[in-house]
Formats: sequence, C-alpha cells, structure tokens
Amino acid sequence: GKVIFLRAPSTDVYLTYENEAFPRTKYWDKLLEKSACSGIYFEDYPSLSEFNCPEWSHLLPDDARKFTRSFVAILLEEKHLKPRN
Repeated sequence: GKVIFLRAPSTDVYLTYENEAFPRTKYWDKLLEKSACSGIYFEDYPSLSEFNCPEWSHLLPDDARKFTRSFVAILLEEKHLKPRN
C-alpha cells in the first residue's frame, strides 16, 4: 500500500505548543524525507486549515465530516487516490 501522512488541525495553545515543541522542519519534514512518503499538512491547504478545534485538537462532528470531504478531495486531486467509477 501507499502511506500518506496527515498532519491534522489543532488550534490555540495546543497548536502553539506543537509548533514550539515539534518544529515542522525538524520533525514533519524529516519524517517525510526519511520515510520517502507523501504528507498532507493541514496549514498548507485552505480547505483544511479553516477549522476551529473546540478542545484544541479535535473537530466537532459536522466539521469532521467537512474535513474528511476536503481531505479526500485533496487525495484525489493529488492523485493519491483513484476516483471510483
């Protein structure tokens, strides 16, 4: 199979903590480089970065459905998935 890493949204103090404790260049970029896998980082996609996480790292059910639809659209657009016929 094909592995594609996803950096899911987080917000507020949790996002600040993650960015300080696990800088993207030191962790995310290295993960993709060492694994030779693709990755989708939520902040790189407007359709994935528009969500507010009420407890900083989880989406509300309606937002989770919207996020999943947007995520799948990106996977299709970037040819990580093939459309169903």
